Amino acid sequence: MVSGTQIDRYNFETMVLTRQQLDILRNAIRKERCASGPVAADGYPCDDVQVFLAHLSLAGIADKAERERLAKIPTGLTIDAPDIALLVAAGENQVRQSPELAAFRDSLTSPPSRSPGPVSLPPRREASAP
Repeated sequence: MVSGTQIDRYNFETMVLTRQQLDILRNAIRKERCASGPVAADGYPCDDVQVFLAHLSLAGIADKAERERLAKIPTGLTIDAPDIALLVAAGENQVRQSPELAAFRDSLTSPPSRSPGPVSLPPRREASAP
């Protein structure tokens, strides 16, 4: 998790790099899952791994007055309770309204179709004694 301030400061480059790193991670997991065949041990296609990137920021708040009010809240070790409540509510709204997070949530409740038939696993290798 990275705060929006750092991402917004270097937005384009940070988002491109983050996307690239997520793709590298996804591909590495797919490669590992597919090493023994097209069906993973859990019975799902080995390449069904997905990544989701959601960028939440105060800049994404549609209401200009609310966005400006939240942006004026000073950051520090202490923030007034009413300001905390406003920030939390704004974050909750962004999480609820994020299309990327909605796609992620949907992926958890709509699993990919399982491949037909039983899964055959490669034989287990026994550890040899030295």
